[in-house]
Amino acid sequence: MRKVLFDDAFFNLNSTGVARYCESFLKALSSTKDENYELIILDRSGKLTNLGFKTIEYSEFDQRFVSADRLGIAEICKYHDIDLFMSSFFTFAPNVPNLALVYDLIPEKFGFHRYSRDWNSRELGISMASSYIVISESTKRDLLDCYDFIEESLISVAYPGLNLDIFQPPRNMSSPNHSKVSTKDKYFLIVGSRGQASDYKNGGLIFKAISKGCLQGSEIVVVGGEELSSYEQETCSAAGIKITRVVVEDLQLSELYASAQALIYPSLYEGFGMPPLEALAVGTPVITTNSSSLPEATSNLSITISGHSILEFEHALVKAQELEWKKHIKNEGPKWACKFTWDKTAKAIDSAICKALKTPISIGELNRFEILQGYTIDSAEIQR
Repeated sequence: MRKVLFDDAFFNLNSTGVARYCESFLKALSSTKDENYELIILDRSGKLTNLGFKTIEYSEFDQRFVSADRLGIAEICKYHDIDLFMSSFFTFAPNVPNLALVYDLIPEKFGFHRYSRDWNSRELGISMASSYIVISESTKRDLLDCYDFIEESLISVAYPGLNLDIFQPPRNMSSPNHSKVSTKDKYFLIVGSRGQASDYKNGGLIFKAISKGCLQGSEIVVVGGEELSSYEQETCSAAGIKITRVVVEDLQLSELYASAQALIYPSLYEGFGMPPLEALAVGTPVITTNSSSLPEATSNLSITISGHSILEFEHALVKAQELEWKKHIKNEGPKWACKFTWDKTAKAIDSAICKALKTPISIGELNRFEILQGYTIDSAEIQR
């Protein structure tokens, strides 16, 4: 039986949507995967040990020692006769074919420093892979654009799924469970980061609009992301708008979506964009941009803006509160969201693994590092 080794390295770094994606598809994959291969977890974190897969203990991932780390991976792959290596981050095995998971091309699209150690590892991991899984067609296009040596036939798309037991239309809206968060019914919701590198999350648009008189008489509830800045608080205070930031579990988040006037999500780039899909799943209007993957997450069910015009944003706020639009989203949003399940994700990844196991690979493909500038790679790392 062929053997596939999955590295849980990302769980040593963060617990964001990437970790959720990996844990969720692996959980679904445990009951749906092809019987012709065995999936083994390279266990660095202890967070994936209860999914029913065999595990191999390994040291925590540390960006300072990536070369030694991948040499250790190579030894494990050799000892356990691994046929394919895939990772939750951009670690790779230099002596077997690699199936790379690529969630977005944010560093490449927004010009993160090419010679930063973190992004060096990422670029090298992508370049050394022989097959790829991406989470949207938009990410696929960006991957082909940023790494023009990759063949399109080697890329598989596996959309994220939703926990539809949690993100669903509320059964009893007469007693929402968020009363400690907001004192009014008329609030708008912001979920996740509002800035990030090059400000691609574009949260500043919201507060510029507030300073120009938008959202008067409303409240804003911010879920997660950065702490509220003094600018954000002062802008809202000057406009007479109450703003609250909370950190909640998914069940409370679902309830907050359900009672919000709309989710405001003006991001200019997403690998996929889960919050808009989650909001639609509970029947809540979404204001977002038509950038990158966001149209894939929302179809024609969001109110789309460019993300650069306050007037455009103001018109979107009006439309989001129109009775006919709210009724339309309440009916159609959950139907659309039901198409995104973790079982479908797992089946797509299972198919990608089977395809990768059948894809011939030459030692020349393992030498792709030669096209990269600025790397010092020990030649021992590419020996079979």
